Amino acid sequence: MWVPLLIGGVPGVPSFLSGIRNYLYLTLVIFLFSLLKRNIREELKSLYSNQVDSFDIKEKTFKFWKRAILLWGLFAYLKLMIVNTYTYQIVDVDFSYFDLMIANFIRGNGWYSEACQCNHMGVHSTYFFYLLAPFHYLFNSPLLLQVVHGLSLWVAAFPLLKIIEHFKFKKVFSLAFVFTLFNYTAFVHNLKYNFHFEIWYIPIFLWMFYFFEVRKWGLFHLFALLSLLVKEDAGFYLLGYGASLFIFSKERKHSFILISYSIILTIISLKVFIPHHRETSDYVVAGTASVYGSNIKEIALNMLKDPFGVMGYVIKGYWLKFLIPFLFVPFLSASFVVAVAPYVVIHSTAQSDLMAKLMLYYSAPFLPFLLYFFLKKLSSDFSFKNIKLKEKRNYILTFFMVYGALVGSGQIQYREVKPQYISFKSTINDLNLKEKKVCSQGSILPHLGYDSKLTSLRHCDQNLQYDYIFINPQIDPFPFSREVLESKLRAFEGDDNYEVLEKIGSFYIFSSAE
Repeated sequence: MWVPLLIGGVPGVPSFLSGIRNYLYLTLVIFLFSLLKRNIREELKSLYSNQVDSFDIKEKTFKFWKRAILLWGLFAYLKLMIVNTYTYQIVDVDFSYFDLMIANFIRGNGWYSEACQCNHMGVHSTYFFYLLAPFHYLFNSPLLLQVVHGLSLWVAAFPLLKIIEHFKFKKVFSLAFVFTLFNYTAFVHNLKYNFHFEIWYIPIFLWMFYFFEVRKWGLFHLFALLSLLVKEDAGFYLLGYGASLFIFSKERKHSFILISYSIILTIISLKVFIPHHRETSDYVVAGTASVYGSNIKEIALNMLKDPFGVMGYVIKGYWLKFLIPFLFVPFLSASFVVAVAPYVVIHSTAQSDLMAKLMLYYSAPFLPFLLYFFLKKLSSDFSFKNIKLKEKRNYILTFFMVYGALVGSGQIQYREVKPQYISFKSTINDLNLKEKKVCSQGSILPHLGYDSKLTSLRHCDQNLQYDYIFINPQIDPFPFSREVLESKLRAFEGDDNYEVLEKIGSFYIFSSAE
């Protein structure tokens, strides 16, 4: 499993050897062959037994492998973030939104971002950026957000391990579960598509769930409040969770407190913070937010008028597919259904295909609920037709692990860092881009620094004159198709206002012909 981590992305190494998923296959094959030995089969039978004296690993062994798996996950995630940066796999949608807005903020230019040509705080109330901005003084590079992104998802393993320990799962299964999760599709999709602030929901919600279980109310409410600093939609998720606690638990006092400050802070975000930064009198829902309207009141009324339509969107929503590797176990808990209802309805009725399918980072608020209620239900005394769920939980965990390896693996793939990438970056550093007007393909945009007047290629006006234009149709073309990107390249080649200053591999640098 360490092989792709060590050699992945190195020039000359076959791409097959750069994928962690390939080594999950190998691990499974080795395990199946090991079952030919009788003593291993006997130990396995004991491992799956729920008897008190059944086989499990010792505490010292558990601590060693826990540290090893955590270190493996840390290096795998950070290496993927670094390799993605230097192979031009980070794009202006949405990475440069956040990278440029932080750079502008610390320079006294507010939260404006050239990538979206907007004040992004007027779209979402991402208070956490106030805490993150000072680090841009120390790490004035797009690597800052990439590293923060990888670390933010990796640290989710710590509250998850605490939850598993609290529910008294066998040590060997807790290790295997976390190991598989590091390469599980939903986790990796949240990881590999650049930085996005939704990633913070995963560790924050997991810590909140853990502190609820151990009844540490101060820390429980602290992490609930922290989640409200991530984005304005956190209030809706907490309302669902608070309603779940109010209905299904005895902690109604704390559920009432949770619901109260969630409503108050959400109203402040929607009615004060966002309109202030947008310089409007009302909150405007993002264009991809809902098929039912452009403001919350309109959306709510139209949903009430069309309950069967809403249900249709929910049934077709991608969220159901996330439950398959967990054998739909969370559905056995009515509290789970109530808790995730706001998330499911909001995202299932989104206009954008990306959001409607709940892929990439848009699944981040859902994952901690899914993991927590899955583990909680497996530890309960729930039974059906004399079959106790707790007695079968090791088999269910094994299904998740095999599914994760064979079907649901996120396929962490380290792309080769080609020499042309390094040469192009060196050329950019040699150019004097300060105060220059630059039009750039999104995948190149984060590499151009913060001193020029940047415009994303999707916002560039062909009638305007730019000092430099950067295009490479062979790297990530998002949000264009490769064909559209190549047509834009040909358009600039045929434009008398520009000339090819330099071509490095598949990178084109155009300069003004004036």
